[in-house]
Amino acid sequence: MDKGSREEQEDSILCSSEKTYAKHGFLAVLSDGMGGLQDGEKFSGIATKTMISTFENSEPENDMCRELLRCYGEAQQEALAIQPENEDDWGGATVIAFLFRNDKFAFLSVGDSRIYLLRGGGLILLNREQTLGIRLDERAALGDLTWSQAKENGRRKALIAHLGRESGVEPDVCCRPQEFVPGDRVILMSDGVFGTLSEDELLPLLSGAMSTCAESVIKAVLDKKKKGQDNCSVFIFEMKAEETGK
Repeated sequence: MDKGSREEQEDSILCSSEKTYAKHGFLAVLSDGMGGLQDGEKFSGIATKTMISTFENSEPENDMCRELLRCYGEAQQEALAIQPENEDDWGGATVIAFLFRNDKFAFLSVGDSRIYLLRGGGLILLNREQTLGIRLDERAALGDLTWSQAKENGRRKALIAHLGRESGVEPDVCCRPQEFVPGDRVILMSDGVFGTLSEDELLPLLSGAMSTCAESVIKAVLDKKKKGQDNCSVFIFEMKAEETGK
């Protein structure tokens, strides 16, 4: 994690503790406070702390996807409770979460941060970004506007959902838990990473030794010396080849 060239660090990463692993499994949450809104660091902190606290202090559910939605719902209520009356001063954050238990994993996403699966030497994007561009492409596919109009819209990257906003857009959550294969890696990253490095650049970095690959990604981001570099955060989870573990 690095704050890039920004004055404040508005990304937040938090994981569940080892003492709750045997019963609950493992939860990791990455949240990116929205710099265009107020108090981004406050809302990203609410996302990570509330979701982890809810996870560790509640009974595990058989449905892991539903469990993620419950944890996110608690964080959303906390975020809405501190929003000011003046919408011009509202804050918010993107949220991505990864839950591992009994050799399976589930994920949840709100906003435009990314969750990747590294398997068999390739990167697979697991979540769908909740941006205006997705909506525009859907309209173009239906013939409501041309593909040129959709692709050239200057607001394609605008979020249509984030923590702290009641948008009517549901979190992107996996339909059912997925089997983890030994050697798999799941990667959570904020847009400060994938907005600077391409997937072709990320792949060899994310395939390196677990002890150093996260640091290698952040170093590669900073080495680009991108003007206005956003906060950049990456979290990597690997299933061991010989046994399940984190």
